[in-house]
Amino acid sequence: MFKEACANTMKGGPKRAAIVFSLAAILVVALILSIALLNITMVTIYVDGELKTIHLMWGERDLKLSFNSSITGTPVTIHFKITHGRIRGHALEADEAMIEYYSMGMLNVSTTVKGYESRNIEFCSTQNFKIIIGDMRIKLKNTCIRVEAHSIWSLIKHN
Repeated sequence: MFKEACANTMKGGPKRAAIVFSLAAILVVALILSIALLNITMVTIYVDGELKTIHLMWGERDLKLSFNSSITGTPVTIHFKITHGRIRGHALEADEAMIEYYSMGMLNVSTTVKGYESRNIEFCSTQNFKIIIGDMRIKLKNTCIRVEAHSIWSLIKHN
């Protein structure tokens, strides 16, 4: 089949063959770029409603939100994964007293974190807290932060 296609292409002469092969190369490059754009995420960070920073991230990135519990005073870290324009809960690191307090016998906060999936997270605290996304670290106190994730692919499709 390939030989026949090549033979038919060559019947039109070298110019036609060059055009056909150029178009095929362009299609392959377009396909590769489309696949690559599928997992580029634009992350925007707002502090108290004002835009602080915008980052483009390739592939899956870790997002960590760390603070001391205002109830128990112990460290808490909530782990998320950012990929394909989504923020997904991954794990919760906290002591048993903190987990018990927030669960209040009604829900398991560790399971709830793992089930979280959205395009954004919001967090407010009167305490010190930090957010880590990949290599970027932001330390804050007595403020609110909003992290939004958007797939580049979805941004291109909607424009």
